[in-house]
Amino acid sequence: TQNSLCVAHEYDISPYIKRGKNTIAIRIDNRVKDINPGPDSHSITDQTQGNWNGIVGGIQLRRSQKVFINDVQVFPRLSDRSVVVQTTVTNATGKAVKGAIDFVAKCESTARGTHHINETRYHTFSTGTQLIADTIEIGEMALLWDEFHPDVYYLQTHVCESYFGSLVKMDRHITSFGMREFTVGDNYFYVNGRKTLLRGTVENCDFPLTGYAPMDEESWERVFRICKCYGLNHMRFHSFCPPEAAFAAADRVGFYLQPEGPSWPNHGSSLGNGEPIDDYLWAEAERMVKAYGNHPSFCMMAIGNEPRGNWVEWVSKFVDYWKEHDTRRVYTGASVGGGWQWQPKS
Repeated sequence: TQNSLCVAHEYDISPYIKRGKNTIAIRIDNRVKDINPGPDSHSITDQTQGNWNGIVGGIQLRRSQKVFINDVQVFPRLSDRSVVVQTTVTNATGKAVKGAIDFVAKCESTARGTHHINETRYHTFSTGTQLIADTIEIGEMALLWDEFHPDVYYLQTHVCESYFGSLVKMDRHITSFGMREFTVGDNYFYVNGRKTLLRGTVENCDFPLTGYAPMDEESWERVFRICKCYGLNHMRFHSFCPPEAAFAAADRVGFYLQPEGPSWPNHGSSLGNGEPIDDYLWAEAERMVKAYGNHPSFCMMAIGNEPRGNWVEWVSKFVDYWKEHDTRRVYTGASVGGGWQWQPKS
């Protein structure tokens, strides 16, 4: 069972697969019962897109090797033009495996040329799951990402086994990242050290022709380019998180995004009162950062819209935690409209 409203659902069904013919059934329960994000939350409301029913996006069955990559997170460091790549590797062979991680990154800029990096780091993969951190130099030729130069690096990460002096590739992971820093200082936002004014709009998950947010990059790119034609550079997603297609499109267009946790904990719900929504939103934040954290367009993050309850203490812990654990973006406990209450972690 999975209940995320923000990321793709992934299930490990290997313990249940038998040799020969198998039947895989998916059961969807669209009721809001155990967790109450608030009935007006744009992740579930019928006010804008109709309460989702069914599956949107891709459905696929994937097979992996016994040594495989679970996750790759890329942390840019503009100070020395490098990135720290955190690779989560699982070794299910039952014994340690000597090998390496091979990194191939490429950025093709129409205005500034092509930049290519290829690095190999040797490791021993112990049994179970481990997190491996490698620092890769991008160098002085690094192409920085912003709204004016949306230059995206595409990184292929291969986990390899040493076999009679050669490296044999066992699994591959592909992700994108940008050499970008988004920070706050002196009451201003800064992109790569340059003071930046956000000129934004709000997206309420209103797609009346389909009843659900687009799952393809082309549709989102059309939206962002229209916004850019009006002089905008930023979009907030009101109490919902868009699919990965939106982040990929914003990367290419050069658009600063603020996704939010899927909750409006004000109308019929609350934060910080020990209700299931507290743990649920914390878990959703973890899932959002893991799924979309490498996208340079993912510049800001809020956990939802206009909370009530014992919310100041809850969102303060949320902001402090993420400021310490992942500095790739800035955080706020809640987006606010109108004259909502100020709190120190806003």
